Amino acid sequence: MILRRIEHYGHTHEQASTDIRKGSGNVAVVFPKYGKGSQNFSDFEVLSTWDDVKAIVEAFAQIGHPAALRLKRAEGLTAAIEALIKNSN
Repeated sequence: MILRRIEHYGHTHEQASTDIRKGSGNVAVVFPKYGKGSQNFSDFEVLSTWDDVKAIVEAFAQIGHPAALRLKRAEGLTAAIEALIKNSN
């Protein structure tokens, strides 16, 4: 994941992180020592819930991302199978 800061005059600063930590009902992507210069470093984290992930997958599906489209189809197939099992009991 990339954290991007956009400053008011258009300059941007980006930092990538794959440091993912599990929380209670969410996950956090940690961005240690984010910032520029020796005096401006702060630690940041981006917290995401499952609803956030679903919304991101939906946005990727809307722009035609193949993996997101496959995930959406798999979700539909799973729901159909679960309904079939429920109705057969």
